[in-house]
Amino acid sequence: MQSSSPKWKIFNSKKTSRRSFLKLSAVSLSTASIGTIACLNTTSTTPAAKTTQIPTKTSTPKKTTSTTEKKRERETYSKFGETLRRTGNIFSDEIFDPHRTKTTQILDQQSLVYSKLLNYVDQGAGILTTDLAKTLPEQPDLQTFVFQINPDAKWHDRTPVNGRPVRAQDVKHSIERQINGDASYIRQSHWSLIDTIETPDEQTLKIRLKEAHVGMLERFADTSSLIVAPEVRYHNFQSNNQVGSGPFQWVEWKEKDFASVSKAPYWHGTNGPFLNGVITRQPLSLDDIEASFRTKTLDVALLGLRQAQQIREAIPELHETAQGLAQFYGMRFFSTKEPYNDKRLRGAISIALNRWEMSQSMFAGSATLNPWISSSVERWSLPQVELQNIAGHRPGTGGRQVDINEANNLLNSYLNETGQTIGSLGPLELLITEKLEKDFNLGTIIQTQLDESLGLPVKVSAVTQQDLYQRLFSGEAPWFVTFDNGWTELDDWLYPYYHSTGTANSFALRDEKIDRLIEKQRVTTNQIERREIGFDVQRELLQLHLASNFVSERVISLQWPYLQEFPLDIGFSFQGRLASSWIDQSHPTFFNR
Repeated sequence: MQSSSPKWKIFNSKKTSRRSFLKLSAVSLSTASIGTIACLNTTSTTPAAKTTQIPTKTSTPKKTTSTTEKKRERETYSKFGETLRRTGNIFSDEIFDPHRTKTTQILDQQSLVYSKLLNYVDQGAGILTTDLAKTLPEQPDLQTFVFQINPDAKWHDRTPVNGRPVRAQDVKHSIERQINGDASYIRQSHWSLIDTIETPDEQTLKIRLKEAHVGMLERFADTSSLIVAPEVRYHNFQSNNQVGSGPFQWVEWKEKDFASVSKAPYWHGTNGPFLNGVITRQPLSLDDIEASFRTKTLDVALLGLRQAQQIREAIPELHETAQGLAQFYGMRFFSTKEPYNDKRLRGAISIALNRWEMSQSMFAGSATLNPWISSSVERWSLPQVELQNIAGHRPGTGGRQVDINEANNLLNSYLNETGQTIGSLGPLELLITEKLEKDFNLGTIIQTQLDESLGLPVKVSAVTQQDLYQRLFSGEAPWFVTFDNGWTELDDWLYPYYHSTGTANSFALRDEKIDRLIEKQRVTTNQIERREIGFDVQRELLQLHLASNFVSERVISLQWPYLQEFPLDIGFSFQGRLASSWIDQSHPTFFNR
C-alpha cells in the first residue's frame, strides 16, 4: 500500500481499456452538436509525472466582537485550507480559447478560472445566481437586459491585465468577438439574437435582442459566456496562458495527465474559495483510483455504477451521490434520403430497438430512457410515466413484445406499399464513429436488435469522426449513431435542431406546426405553459422518428466524507462552484489525509 501524503501520489503504470475507462468517466470531449463523439485515450504521457505544487496561503476572515460572530468566524475559518484532488480526463483539442475550443475538459477547467455574468446554482432546475453581475439584470421588456457589473471584480494579477477591474466593456468584447468571429467560434449562434450591446459606463451593460426570447437569460450563465480580457487577443490562448477573474488561477495543464489551479486571492465572490487549489488527475485504472482513495491522495471520483460498487465494497466509508447527465447516445436520420424519407420505416427501426437492453449493456442499468430532451433535464423532459407508454420505450417483456409487433406492422406497411422486400432494402448502412463503436459496441447492438426483431439486415460502418462530419455535411450520412452533451435550456434542445431555420437541422425537417410551437415557447413567460409547449413538441417529434435519444447515464460520485459541498450537475462548465467546496479538517475521516 502506498504511504499517506498530503499531495497527490503518482498513479502506477497499470492501464485500463478504452471501454472500461469511458464507463468510469462522467465527462465527454466535445460540445459540438451533431455527431460529435467522445474520444478517450488512457495512455499517460509520463509514467512518473511531477506532483503539482499549490500555494498553501490561507485567508483569514475579519475579526468581529460579538460571541455569535466569533463563533461564526471560527466555523468559517475552519473551512479554509487544503487542496482538493479529483479524477478527470485531461484531453484537449489544442485550442485553449474558451470561445473556440470544442473540448469539455478544457471548458470545465476554464470554468474554475474565468467568470460569467451569471452562474447556475442548479442546471437541471434552471436556478441562476450572480457572478460578474452584481444582481440579476433589469428586464424592462423581453428584449432588453441591463446588467450592473460587480465593482469588486478584478482580473487575476497576471500579464497582461495585472489585476485591473473587470469592466462592462470586457463583457461586450467577449460577446462581440464571438458574434464577429469566423466559423471557428463554435458557439457563435448562441448570440445570434443580439441586436446591440451598449456600455454607458464601466459598470453598466445594456443588451438588446432583435426579438423576444425568454430563454436568453440562461445564455449568460452557459459555456459560451466565459469572459476574456480584450488584452489577451494579442496573445495566444495556451495551456500556460489563461487569465480570468474567477475563484481560481490557472497553474498548469499537462495533456493526458493532470491539471491544476490555485486560489485567487482577490476574488469578488462572497462564499469562498475555501480551497487552496484543485488538482485534477487522469487515472490509469480502477485499481489506481482505489489505491488513491485508500491513501487519501484522492478526495473524489466520478464513476460508472459497476466501478462505484466495486470501490464502495472495498472502502465502505466513502459517500455516494448519483447524478443523471444531459449527455446522451442516440441516432438520427436525414429525412430526404430514401428509404428514410418514409416515416413508417424510420418508426419501425426506432420502435424495434430495445433501449432498456442498451441501458443495461452500456451502463449496467445506471441510465435513463429519454424522449428528445434527456430525462435528467426534469423541468423540460417529457415525464417518464408518459414516455414509458410510448412505442419503443415500454418496459418489461410484455411491453417489449408490443413494441416488436408495432414495429413489424410499420415495416410491413412500408414494404407492401412500396413493393419492396427486406432483401431489396438491405443491408442498410449505419454510420458510427470508430471510438464510439469501440467503447460501447452500440452499432453492433443496433444491428443485432434489428436482425432479431425485424429480420432487417444492417451494415455497421465504423468511420473516423472527421469522415462522419464530411459525410454529414454533404448529405451522405442518412442514418448514423451519435453522442452529444445535451443542453439545459428548452430552446437549445428545440430551435437549432427542429425549427425550419435551425442551424443544426440536419433532419431537413420543415413542419409548420412544430415551427409555431417552437416560436411560441420563446415568448411564453409562464414557465408551466412553456413546459407544456415543450411537451407538445416532444410528442410530435416522437411520432416523426427523426431522431432517437436512447439513454443518458447516471454517474456516481464517490468521496471521502470530509469533503463538503462538492457540486454535481447534469451538464458541464459548472466547476466554478468548487469555490464553495471545502474540506472539513475536523471530520474523523480526515485523519491521516
